[in-house]
Amino acid sequence: VQKLSKQAIFAIQRHNMSEAEKKLGQAKEGGRALLKKIESYPTLRQGALSNALEEWAEAMLLFHWVSSKTIVSRGALEIANIAEYIGGLSDFTGEIGRIAVLRASQRDLVTVREILQADMVVQNFIAKANVSANRYSKKLEAVQVNLKKLEDIVYELVLLQRSNRVSRVKADVPTLPADKEDARED
Repeated sequence: VQKLSKQAIFAIQRHNMSEAEKKLGQAKEGGRALLKKIESYPTLRQGALSNALEEWAEAMLLFHWVSSKTIVSRGALEIANIAEYIGGLSDFTGEIGRIAVLRASQRDLVTVREILQADMVVQNFIAKANVSANRYSKKLEAVQVNLKKLEDIVYELVLLQRSNRVSRVKADVPTLPADKEDARED
């Protein structure tokens, strides 16, 4: 389950969504089979299986966000429990942060801001979930670190835009192909 989920994340990063979807389906079926085997022994979920389901939740969140720019609900990830979902959400912010860095290098401020907004939504959700039990403080800290990195990226892009180099920062314009982007002069 964990290996297939990691492979799905790598496929998403390579823009191979069909391979990612296939790997995620296989991982989900494997997770279901394992959960069925341990029905009589629920404490066996803790540890490796829970970690694998958290990785699957992360991959599903990334797949859904890249596909539709929305964050899939916990209910849609029926094999992951709330702790696995929150762990997946936390790690998801790191994955979309990698996308933000790539998009920032292409001066795509719009996409970077969308990613920043997604991180803020995740931070708010985990902060609310953390209030009563304080179970997710490490996950919340990781999200806050990722959020700070994105804020810094947005700040740098806005400074670049305001420095009269607007042609290099795409605020609301389509992305240029990489070969044309590199050929442009400052």
